[in-house]
Amino acid sequence: MVGRVLGFCPAVNAYGEGDLPYFYQEGHPRYLRLVQWPHMKMLLEREKTPFTLLKPLYDSQLAKDLLTFFPGSRAIWIFRHYLDVVDSHIKNYKGVHDGIIYTRELFDRRKTVWKNENLPDAVIEILEIFRDREINSATGYALFWLARNSLYAYVKQSPDVLLVNYEAIVLNPVEEFSKMFSFLGVPFKKKYASVVHSRSYRKPVNFVIDPEVQGLCEDMYKELKKMMR
Repeated sequence: MVGRVLGFCPAVNAYGEGDLPYFYQEGHPRYLRLVQWPHMKMLLEREKTPFTLLKPLYDSQLAKDLLTFFPGSRAIWIFRHYLDVVDSHIKNYKGVHDGIIYTRELFDRRKTVWKNENLPDAVIEILEIFRDREINSATGYALFWLARNSLYAYVKQSPDVLLVNYEAIVLNPVEEFSKMFSFLGVPFKKKYASVVHSRSYRKPVNFVIDPEVQGLCEDMYKELKKMMR
């Protein structure tokens, strides 16, 4: 949604998750991750628009290093309520995988993959607690939400990263997008935000998350809200 709205501005060339030429394609071991950074720098220098937008979700654990490697770059870090995220995962990934299988790599520290790369020590300790517990898919996805959002800790002090709440965007799109565009230095028009809707906001919950995991997610969500500028 944010990428689409930013892409409405003629000054922005927006690339979605996995789009060529900035991301490895299906069949490659690093599928959906950014290509080699020196090559990216060369590609970015060829862009004709003043701004280039990338969506490297599988590399957010390297956000601090990315910002350093690309001087002048800025990042929008979006967090969404964990219940809506879990609901979205359950519905969108039905028939593809379940939360237990998807998050299994989080628990295996011997296998270095994007899911468990660069995780904070506090999250690793939490994952160790649940490594041998029986959990359902919803709990697995909730742990994944916890792990990914914990990565914000690495960039929370950076003036080049803006923390944004998804719920705030869908409830006040013009105000929130005005802030984002201003932060990025991109010209903003109210009509860009006209496509935003709130149909995915606080949908009915029809799943159960382990109470301890839900409590951890709730604490993190509240902490992220406090850290917003």
